[in-house]
Amino acid sequence: MKLDFRKNSITMSISVCKHWVRTQGHCSFGDNCKFGHPVPIPSTPIDQPRPGKRPKIRNRAKAGIFRRWLIDTFGKAILQSGLIEVAGGKGELSFELVNLNGIPCTVIDPRPLDCSRFVNRLLAGYYHKNQVFLSYIDNKDVPTEPNVHLPNSLRLFFESPLWENSWDSNESNLSDMYTRSLNIEWTDKGLVDTYETIGIPKEWPNWNTIQQILDNCGIIVGLHPDQAVEAIVDFALARDKPFAVIPCCTYHKQFPGRNWKGKPLKKYNDLCDYLLAKDYRIQQEVLPFEGKNRVLYLQPNMN
Repeated sequence: MKLDFRKNSITMSISVCKHWVRTQGHCSFGDNCKFGHPVPIPSTPIDQPRPGKRPKIRNRAKAGIFRRWLIDTFGKAILQSGLIEVAGGKGELSFELVNLNGIPCTVIDPRPLDCSRFVNRLLAGYYHKNQVFLSYIDNKDVPTEPNVHLPNSLRLFFESPLWENSWDSNESNLSDMYTRSLNIEWTDKGLVDTYETIGIPKEWPNWNTIQQILDNCGIIVGLHPDQAVEAIVDFALARDKPFAVIPCCTYHKQFPGRNWKGKPLKKYNDLCDYLLAKDYRIQQEVLPFEGKNRVLYLQPNMN
């Protein structure tokens, strides 16, 4: 896509900034961008989904955008006290926080971490090449492999029995929770139970260790945490901890009792409003990436 300007019978062509179009009006380079930022903003393919199919959403850079927003919004002091990421998937957000900012992170997700792609990016200098974002990187030098670190991982579902302390610190209860997590695989149909008998590694954290991680965290976050989004908010409010979540799907079939304004909660915007209504202190912003991009958050000591 290009813009044409005519001056003194000479036609000049300037390419339109793809980030400006994809994010509908945001570019980190600002006035220094060498591409055009037209107003009104041209439509993007996401606005024109194929008939009968979902719009194609670009997932790249969401973790980086969220990481920089967390630093700007909460400050490094809060993050340095320990961050829990729920439903972090492969662990991209926490991997960036650990290696670019030295922030201790724990990912709670039944799926195993797979950071191999992010390790390769880090070693190749991918995260350091953009001068605009260097201010969000504490270690300005590209690390060598021995200095690459992975976030901690708890392969568990983040559900109320884990954090309400309604269970005794009985290892058999935790064993059941681990077994359920190990029997789950991620497929194109979502999380599916494999019903296999799998031994639990002895080195996995015990109940008391898990409770210490939950008690001592400074903030809990979720980037499209799927079914766990409400549990994140409930945990943070119950423990009086700051949080930030970017809701995604409603999963209304898995939560048939969840209602909004007298109707079953099935729409994304209704889910966001439902979560906002849990506490008057919860705020929201829109982040500059495609797809579901509303972030709901609670600052510390918001009374």
